[in-house]
Amino acid sequence: MANTDVTATYADRQYPLVAVIDFDFSTFTEDTTYDVLQLPAGAIITGLALQVKTAWDNTTPVLSVGLTSTAVTEFLSAVALDAEANFPVGLYSADDDANLFTADANIVTVADTIELLYAAAAGTATAGAATLTVEYVVSGRSNEISG
Repeated sequence: MANTDVTATYADRQYPLVAVIDFDFSTFTEDTTYDVLQLPAGAIITGLALQVKTAWDNTTPVLSVGLTSTAVTEFLSAVALDAEANFPVGLYSADDDANLFTADANIVTVADTIELLYAAAAGTATAGAATLTVEYVVSGRSNEISG
């Protein structure tokens, strides 16, 4: 049970949950959304990263990432898949405010799902691989008590 006494010298602790979702060019059909991770009510996404490991080989392939209840572009909007790259999004950023979560976008108040939207200008990819990593905690969850 979560500690609600802010004056206590002890506090509940929880380990972050991390989902690692690997996918490749064969996963997608043009302009289709894909549910990839169910999040419980009370989840707080602390970090999200898309790593393009192998570039897609069709014309202007892009991927968007968001929640089903909001815009599929909430976290990442039409990021290019045609070159190997990393696209991190988090609570803090040393050098680029564009990589921060927008106000409360990372707080899941009712159960929700992270989804991907794939699009390309032309052609069918025959190569491409990426990993989406999502780190989150759940309000009220506890693994240990410290203090």
